[in-house]
Amino acid sequence: MSIVATIDDQVAAFAYFQTDGAIQAHLSLLVTDERSRRAGIARALLTFAFPLLGATRIDLITDNAGDFYRRLTHKELLGLRLYPATE
Repeated sequence: MSIVATIDDQVAAFAYFQTDGAIQAHLSLLVTDERSRRAGIARALLTFAFPLLGATRIDLITDNAGDFYRRLTHKELLGLRLYPATE
């Protein structure tokens, strides 16, 4: 599922989710136009999307936006990313 926010007919932000429609969703991509950052648009997209996803939680992985996501209601859990063996 994709959600798009526009300002004056211009894309200000978008989010792409994968969901099972019952328990979990995964936020695969969240992008905000540089001119629209820190205006609450990303938070609004997530709030708007939650009931549409049909999930009780949204999982995500980030390596550079942790401060943003930590300001939202969350539980931070240990995550691992596995790679094929290189022997």
